[in-house]
Formats: sequence, structure tokens, C-alpha cells
Amino acid sequence: MDSVKRPNFVFNMKGKSILLILNLSTVLIGCHSNSNDSSTPELMEPEVIQVVDAYSALEVTLTSQAQIQSASWMSFSTWRQHVRLLKEDDDLFFNSEMPAIANFFTELENAIPESIASTGLTGRLKVVKTNALAFRETLSLFGKEDVQTASARYSLLISHNNLLQFINQTVEKNALPDFNGPTKLN
Repeated sequence: MDSVKRPNFVFNMKGKSILLILNLSTVLIGCHSNSNDSSTPELMEPEVIQVVDAYSALEVTLTSQAQIQSASWMSFSTWRQHVRLLKEDDDLFFNSEMPAIANFFTELENAIPESIASTGLTGRLKVVKTNALAFRETLSLFGKEDVQTASARYSLLISHNNLLQFINQTVEKNALPDFNGPTKLN
């Protein structure tokens, strides 16, 4: 077995450093050429349409029971209205100042009804808030028609869907009987 020769793939340090420099320069040149290419938005437009179509296929709605339990959560109703307007291409809420949007989400989080309150829900609200603030920044930096704005909008809508899905699951879980609790004898 020791007589079998195996190819030696180990480069010396000089060869490794040359390969590292070549890889880094290729990456940097590629990033530089993409950032200065003025034709990129026109080429990316079909992808934006695909992103919007992909979102439409994934849209989640609240169940009737979840709607009943969240009916008293007025700031959540307002948020759902903002999302509905965003889906209709009205981004007026997201043109507000950053502190106003952050304050809205603080009020939204503080008003969670006890029947659905959990750390999971709070976590999903924080993700939605982060995506909303990122969308607002991207919108203000790149404009409404940019691919990056469309991607940020898609991320925001997906995080909103995840929030709705979590609320649905929480309401469904709360409706189930507690089989681990004490049993009642008649």
C-alpha cells in the first residue's frame, strides 16, 4: 500500500497567494462592472415581475377565528391596511420619516392582545419592522422602480405573510384542548 503514488495537490505558499489574489481581483472586477452597468435595471425588469407573481402565489390571509381575536388590535388593522395599499403600489406610509415608522411598530408591539401574545409573535413583529425600515431606506435611496426596492418590498411582504401565518397557528393552537392539564371528573 505504501508503494502507491498519490498525486500531490498541495501548492507552495507562493502558488496559494497568487490564486488568492486572482480570485479576489476577479470578484472585485465583477462587482465593479455590475455596479457601473447602466443597463442592469432594464435587464432585471422581468425578474421584478416574477418576484411579484411569486408573492401573489404565496399570499396568506387570517382565518376567521384569527380575525375575531385580532379585531381589537387596532394598530394591527392599520398595519394590514398599509400592506394592502403597498400591494396596490401605494407606498405613502413608507415615505414617512424613519422615527414615525419605528414608533408605529412600537405601538403595534405594545398593543398585542393577550389571547395571542407570545415571544414568537413579538419576534415576527420585529422581523416585519426590520423589513419595513429596510424597504423604506431602499425606497428612498433607489426609487420605486429599482430592482433592489422590489426585492426589499418582496421581503417585507413575505415577513408579513409569516406574521399572519404565525397568528393563524397561535389561534388554532389556543383553540385545542390542553391534554397535558388536569382532567375533570364528573
